[in-house]
Amino acid sequence: MTPSPEGHDLTMVISDLSAGGAQRVFSLLVGGLTAEGWRVCVVTLSEPQSDFFTLPSSVTRFSIGGLAPSSGPIAAAVANIARLRSLRAALRSAGSRRVLSFLTAMNVLTLIASVGMGNRVVVSERNDPARQPIGRMWRVLRRVSYPFAAIVTANSRTAIDRMRPYVANHRLRFVRNPLPIVEVLGDRRADPGFVLAIGRLVRQKGFDVLLRAWAILPAELHSWKLAVVGEGELAGELEALAARLGIEGRVRWVGRVANPREYYRGAALFVLPSRYEGTPNVLLEAMAHGLPVIVTSTCEGALEFVKNDVTGLVVASEDVFALAQTMERCLRASDLRLRLGAAAAERLQQEPDRTGLDTWLEVLSLN
Repeated sequence: MTPSPEGHDLTMVISDLSAGGAQRVFSLLVGGLTAEGWRVCVVTLSEPQSDFFTLPSSVTRFSIGGLAPSSGPIAAAVANIARLRSLRAALRSAGSRRVLSFLTAMNVLTLIASVGMGNRVVVSERNDPARQPIGRMWRVLRRVSYPFAAIVTANSRTAIDRMRPYVANHRLRFVRNPLPIVEVLGDRRADPGFVLAIGRLVRQKGFDVLLRAWAILPAELHSWKLAVVGEGELAGELEALAARLGIEGRVRWVGRVANPREYYRGAALFVLPSRYEGTPNVLLEAMAHGLPVIVTSTCEGALEFVKNDVTGLVVASEDVFALAQTMERCLRASDLRLRLGAAAAERLQQEPDRTGLDTWLEVLSLN
């Protein structure tokens, strides 16, 4: 690993650049910073061939390995020691005094690896710390290490509040996700024909709840289709559940797509059935496209944008019947869908600094 001859203005750390919401925000931020002329170095555990998001050609990339899961606690401890050594070497080679890390485990490792280096380390939580199941060790390490960060950011005010017991107020900063800029008028199709859900096929996203709700919709609504965009470890299990419920013909498994705009444009309704969230990009994108949205009550970051029956609809988490009834209400009432969709798009247009770049420049002391 060769040190940069000029150094970098900022080193950014994340485990991988797969098709996740945090990875999307990370890559957008890298692109925004490099477009402004800042010299950025990116450090990942993963190799470039596994990337979903593309980095600008001007970015220096260090892939340090260590992404594979461990077989047990001893192997995990050994692997984390190796990750720390490689990460510390990468930070030295990057030659930057400013470091930004995304996601809990990498945040902890970056803070530990930076001890004694004199770096200004900013870390970013991308989920709800109280609900995200990361394991006891990482929860303890987060509480111990985060107070040593220069700034701890989160993309929801709820997440900020969760961390107040162990991070000083002056070190906490809310930095929301970039808001999509969409020309809503003329962008929506006149005759939408399906309900849309987007996300990784993992337990957090609650697609099992959505499928069970979809299965109990009244027969007269069975002409509607459900489009699920995304991939993940539960793909086979969810497809099997749809078959058991007898709805396999009413569900389209789209898989991963680079740009889901055509699905936003073609949908009548967007559903976020997650068990917990930060502030998901897909929700903001759906709202920006003028889609009516349904979210769960435990997605507290989303509730900063979705007010029940005003800019969307809110249902109790994991309540199959409530979700089915709310979807039925929307599918039967095109006027309700139009009202909620228009209000959702207008809500996003009220936000200042839509890209969020100005806030990041301030947090990173780059302005």
